[in-house]
Amino acid sequence: VSPTLVPTNVPTVSPTSLPTCTPSPFPSLVNNMQNISAMEMALCDVALYNLPSGQHESLNLTGWSCTFGIPDLHVCFWTGVNCSFHHNIGSDEYTVDVNGINTKGFGLSGQLRPTIGGLKNLTFLDMSNNYLSGPIPEEVWSLQFLSHLDLSLNVFSSTIPSRIGSLSGAAYINLGVNAFTGSIPDEIGRLQALKFLGLYSNSLTGSLPSTLDRISSLEYISLSSNSLSGSISSSLSGLTHLKHILFSSNHFTGSLPDSLCNMTSLEYLHVFGNDGLSCYSSCLHTLGEGFDPGAVEECES
Repeated sequence: VSPTLVPTNVPTVSPTSLPTCTPSPFPSLVNNMQNISAMEMALCDVALYNLPSGQHESLNLTGWSCTFGIPDLHVCFWTGVNCSFHHNIGSDEYTVDVNGINTKGFGLSGQLRPTIGGLKNLTFLDMSNNYLSGPIPEEVWSLQFLSHLDLSLNVFSSTIPSRIGSLSGAAYINLGVNAFTGSIPDEIGRLQALKFLGLYSNSLTGSLPSTLDRISSLEYISLSSNSLSGSISSSLSGLTHLKHILFSSNHFTGSLPDSLCNMTSLEYLHVFGNDGLSCYSSCLHTLGEGFDPGAVEECES
C-alpha cells in the first residue's frame, strides 16, 4: 500500500531548529554500557525488521547493519542518527545518547518495534514517508523528552491512544496520512508545549475534543480529510497564537462561530467539504484567500 499524498490545500509548515542528524565527534572513552545496549537494540531492530534489503546502496546509507544484534559501525555514525555526548564530571569518561532519528523516506516497512522505547533521551523522531504499519508501539508515548514526532505518510492503524497526552514537551506532532480510526482523545489537551498538530487524512470520527482550547501554544492544526462531526466550538478563539485551522472534508455541522473573527493571528481557515455547515459570518472575509468556505454560504444579516 502506497501512502497517500499530502493534500495540496495544506500549507507547508516547516518546524524550526531540527537536528541535522550528522555524526558528532566521537569521544574515545564512553561509559554507560546499559544505555549503549538499549540504543544498539533499538536501532538494530529497525535495521533488521524495518529496512528492506538493498536500500543501503540506493539511499547511500552509512551504517544500518548489525551482526548478532551488535552494530557493525557505532550507531552515532549511522546516516540519520544524531548523538549527544556528556562529559562525566570528575572523570575522563563520557555518556553517549541518541537524541535524534531521521529516517524520512528510507522505505521502511513492517511494524515499528517496541525497542524504540530504549532511546530514552530521544528528542527528535521523524520516520515519515515510509510504509510502516500496525499500531504505534506504546513505548513511543513514554519518550518523555520527545519534542518532535513525525510519523506521517505511513500506514499506521489502530486508534490514537490517550497516552499521547504523556508527551508533555512535544512541540510538533504529525500523524497525518495514515489509517487511524476512532476519536481524538481528550488527553490531547495536556500537550501544553504543542505548536503543530497534524492528524489529517485518517479515518477519525467523533467530535472535536473539548480540551483543544487548553493547548494555548498551538499555531497550526490540520484535521482535514477525516469523518469528524459535531460543531466547531467557539472556544477555539481563545487560542491566540493559532494561525492555521484546516478542518476541510469532514462532517461538521452548525454555523461557524462569530468569535473566530476575533482571532488576530489567524491566517488560514479551511472548512470546505463540510456539507453540514450552515453559514459563516461575513467578517471572515478579512482573511482573504486564506479563508476557504467551499459551498458554505454567508449568514444572512
